[in-house]
Amino acid sequence: ETHCRHNHDVSCHSTLMIARNIFWTVFIVSTCLTSVYVLGTTFSQSSHYTQLSRFAGIEDLDYVDNSSHFAGGFVETAAQNIRRDQKKESTNKSPYSQVQTLSFQIYTGGAPAFIPDETTGKLKHNHECRGLNSYGLPEDSDSLQCYLGLEDSAKDVQHRLGIMTDAVNRAYDVSNKDPSVLKIFLAPEFFFRGKDGAFAFASEESEEANGACSDICHILKGLENIAAQKRFEHWLFLFGTVIGSEALPKEDTYDYQFYNFAPLFKGFDPAISKRVGKNFLVPKRYVSNIDFLTPLRHLTNRTIAMELLDDVDLSVERTLMNPHANNHKKYDNQMWAKYKDELTELGYNMIEYGWVFMDEI
Repeated sequence: ETHCRHNHDVSCHSTLMIARNIFWTVFIVSTCLTSVYVLGTTFSQSSHYTQLSRFAGIEDLDYVDNSSHFAGGFVETAAQNIRRDQKKESTNKSPYSQVQTLSFQIYTGGAPAFIPDETTGKLKHNHECRGLNSYGLPEDSDSLQCYLGLEDSAKDVQHRLGIMTDAVNRAYDVSNKDPSVLKIFLAPEFFFRGKDGAFAFASEESEEANGACSDICHILKGLENIAAQKRFEHWLFLFGTVIGSEALPKEDTYDYQFYNFAPLFKGFDPAISKRVGKNFLVPKRYVSNIDFLTPLRHLTNRTIAMELLDDVDLSVERTLMNPHANNHKKYDNQMWAKYKDELTELGYNMIEYGWVFMDEI
């Protein structure tokens, strides 16, 4: 090499390059042959490890000797990993191979205060709104609406549960009965609302007077009973949402906290299973402009509306304020975090980040 450098001999440099290539080729081939020999010796000592346990079958892990050299240890580690992964796959495999969605379609927004007369075509007072004193104006419309519901909130809850039960029964009639198909029942947002815009979270004193179960408590218990049936063992229920409110201890009669959450239930057979891990609550975070009506008392031009209506009595109006219109853009979900432990004791899990893991799905 020194001779070539000093004499600048081109042919000498070419010969040197060829010699270098030959050297590295011999070195690499020798290294590969040595590796093959080492691996081949290991496999022959373990009867070829049954062709590496038939390429991941892992039939006899104990046959591998922990004291074997590096290659043997590598084979053992690979075999252990494969068997671990296979065990994980076998234990974590979901019982479902398909999903069927069954949706309950029903309008849950505010009802129009005025509807066209079928005979004359002129607007007339909607009879469903009469006497409720639940009028308000949506933010995205200038047409007056009302919340629908029964004056007796307990009867209202039972009526809504009856409608939901009928919808579930009809969904069951048309559902796929194959147990490998997960049936998902979906109801719309705002289904459980109440005529004043929300069902109230009862105070402790009120709960004690009414058997320790408020309207929202009765809603959840009723939905639990729907899900706890053998025929719904392979069902997942999202029963719309429940709108709730809680009066704050202030002088303002209409100062409330607001909640909007979805009850989520996994069906089960109560004869062979328990309710543990099957009840969930999914709180909604943000208030949108369609969530509430702005009540008459908060309208700047309510005079025109009251002239059109002949059944309004603001002295008994209990319609909730519209939090979105009052710059209350988020639901008061700190309550859920505060009572998280109590919810757990009641058999409910709170879904805080928008996802749930169930039956390996």
